[in-house]
Amino acid sequence: MTFTVTKLEKAKVLFLTCDLNLVKYNFCAGGHRDDGTLNEVISTLTLSNILWFKDPGVNNDLPLNSAISIHANSLFLDNEFWNDFYDKLELMKEQEIIDEEDISYLAYNTSLENTLADLNDNQKEIKEDQIIKIIEDSRQKYKDKEVEIAAEAEEKDKIKAENERLNKKVDCSC
Repeated sequence: MTFTVTKLEKAKVLFLTCDLNLVKYNFCAGGHRDDGTLNEVISTLTLSNILWFKDPGVNNDLPLNSAISIHANSLFLDNEFWNDFYDKLELMKEQEIIDEEDISYLAYNTSLENTLADLNDNQKEIKEDQIIKIIEDSRQKYKDKEVEIAAEAEEKDKIKAENERLNKKVDCSC
């Protein structure tokens, strides 16, 4: 039996960790992102912020915007890393290693920021071979989605044709 918990007060158990990769993994793979439930794995930083928000009177020296920015920095991609990624894309395009079509696949990759954030957690700069791998993965996701859409359209056409065939058989004259 599984319980879906949406409030911290209702949680029976939490796993506290400093490992943000584990927190992200549990958040995504555990389905918490999709169903809006509470992560069982919580970072020490997040828990301390939550507790501070619950009772900020304990220490009024920390401004609210500081607490928010501390937590937000752990959620978003580092600007330097993002700029490095962009600069390397431009350079690879100039060197004709990749082209506009390759870059366009990145625009359709809904998990690009998460992929880059995972890389950024482990390294300061992104490598060309990693960019090529991301583009290849993005291209494959795009093609898989195209196949899925085509299959859905074909299925709808079959259903429509079957409905029309059955409608012709039904005598609607009253």
